Amino acid sequence: MKFKILGRITIIVGIACLTGCSSIPDYYGERDSSREVCAPRENIVLAVIEALDMLGCREITRDKTDSKFLGRRSFIAGFLCGSGGEDIKVEILELDSKKNLYRINVLSLKRVPYYVAPDFRDKQFMSYFFFVLKDNRKKLNVNE
Repeated sequence: MKFKILGRITIIVGIACLTGCSSIPDYYGERDSSREVCAPRENIVLAVIEALDMLGCREITRDKTDSKFLGRRSFIAGFLCGSGGEDIKVEILELDSKKNLYRINVLSLKRVPYYVAPDFRDKQFMSYFFFVLKDNRKKLNVNE
């Protein structure tokens, strides 16, 4: 009798684990976004760092020229899914220095398997980035 109950519980838990995050479309993978920005480079660098911080990246590294950034979100285990475990790579490319025109490339990577890494964060980064950039322009009274 005990074995039947334990067997049923094991099957139910197994099915719950397999289907718990089945709506998540991707396994390990990457996704990227790219946008052009017209703003001073210093403002862009500050907005990138602040947007990575807003995303929950506690480990932010950058190169010596401030053109490449890497933000790492820590993985937090949950019962079925969990959160975190993503890397966000940001690259600032200069298109026209006289017009302050730059391209921001964002690459979101998962470091943890499918069931525990729910999202790519490139689009969320872009929304935070433009929010911070717009907010900084208001503080500095810079017209677009």
